[in-house]
Amino acid sequence: PEERFKRLFKGGFEPSGPQTTDLALAEQLREFEERVIRDALDRHDGNVKSVMEELDIPRRTLNEKMKKLNIRRDKSA
Repeated sequence: PEERFKRLFKGGFEPSGPQTTDLALAEQLREFEERVIRDALDRHDGNVKSVMEELDIPRRTLNEKMKKLNIRRDKSA
């Protein structure tokens, strides 16, 4: 688990906005999840199998999250 965390955030994790936020927890989690998935897709050039292995989630779960977050595999997304 610790190695996976280091791999996911090897460039460091900086909040995208101010330290304090008025966003609800659900919205903060959605934004975080979207960023993690997009970053993993970029690292793996859109290879879903590699992303699901890195994030340790089933393909179906990854596909559902990508659909919910409107994330496409291609670089134009």
